[in-house]
Amino acid sequence: MAAPIYVDTAKTYDLMLLISTGPKMGYGDDRDKQVSNQAGVPMWEADVTVKHRHPGARPDNIVVTMTAPSNPAAGVPCGQQVFLDGLRFTIAAPSQAEGKFGSYIKGGRLSWSADDIRLQSVPAPGPAPRRDGDQKAA
Repeated sequence: MAAPIYVDTAKTYDLMLLISTGPKMGYGDDRDKQVSNQAGVPMWEADVTVKHRHPGARPDNIVVTMTAPSNPAAGVPCGQQVFLDGLRFTIAAPSQAEGKFGSYIKGGRLSWSADDIRLQSVPAPGPAPRRDGDQKAA
């Protein structure tokens, strides 16, 4: 497996919003079972929308995998601004495989993971300016 590439989220993203969260489920015959790591610790997924700092870049949705005994986003309401501790990705090397419908290419995709997810503390906005343009306190 390729070495993970860590993301400097403060320099890369203006905003990260939690869309949904839940257990990471298996594939094929195991699609009804939650996936665990080699130590037996359950894996969780969080669907996060990220807005890039680069002007003109479109927001992306990323699915981030986290390993924890319980859902790390359990106390984070969907739609809230979040921070992903230790956000990183790996790129699976592409390879050719054979399946029941012929040969196909597998791999070659990004896989996102993080150590934890938490609410992003957002400073309260300052007082709104008065409509008449007067900046004195109301």
